[in-house]
Amino acid sequence: MANIVADALSRIAYTQTPETLQTIAETSLVNVVQLRISASQEWLQDIQKECTQDITFAPILEHIQSSGIGRDITATNDKRSRRIWERAKGYILRDGLLFHRASGEKLCIPRVLQADVIREAHDAILGGGHVGVEKTAAAVASRYHWPRQTDTVAEWVAGCDVCHRVKHKNARPYGLLQTLPIPTERAERVNIDFITKLPAGEGGYDAVATIIDPLTKRARWIPVREAELTAESFAEVFVAGYVRNRGLPLSIVSDRDTKFTSKF
Repeated sequence: MANIVADALSRIAYTQTPETLQTIAETSLVNVVQLRISASQEWLQDIQKECTQDITFAPILEHIQSSGIGRDITATNDKRSRRIWERAKGYILRDGLLFHRASGEKLCIPRVLQADVIREAHDAILGGGHVGVEKTAAAVASRYHWPRQTDTVAEWVAGCDVCHRVKHKNARPYGLLQTLPIPTERAERVNIDFITKLPAGEGGYDAVATIIDPLTKRARWIPVREAELTAESFAEVFVAGYVRNRGLPLSIVSDRDTKFTSKF
């Protein structure tokens, strides 16, 4: 049966050829950030102005404008000048705008205008859709560059009010905090913690295992090597450095994961 009275949603444009439909599809896939921001000459002028005052791009821009990029300064003793010279080799200046050549000549965005780019890629109705960190970062990185770009995008997405109110969490709800019982005797329970990333001392020890009796607050410090800090190796250190002198406690509390605790 023919659909005589077709509404706008069910009506098919039979007059359009496949070639025409393909052309429409290709022309409609316009980068929203490019459409609403990059095409604005005023916004490009703001980028050019703010780059001269940006803490990251201002030294590079000044170095390139003064033709310093072609000047060999490897023999100078000024560490700052050498550092800027090395960084400037990855950038190019075109029409007054700074582009990051190492990432595919992407436009450099100063700090004060980065929020505009992320807002268009994440919050905009047409192109954003409040997607996650990975898709937002990919949309921004396809055309723009600034240091620690993914961290900036992640901070923006984490603070998005709409995402917090609308999107549900897939993770299981957090459990309630459970207080530990107060021990009645000394060495009944010990708390174990690790202090890592310390300067290596004699014997190559660069971490400290802290063993504390929660009742008497007595502490025992045992030097360990972070690279060799496995459940098996620490069990031997714990027996030699604590159990040998004070006995085996009834319970042990540690901030390590369940696998480490089980093997230990």
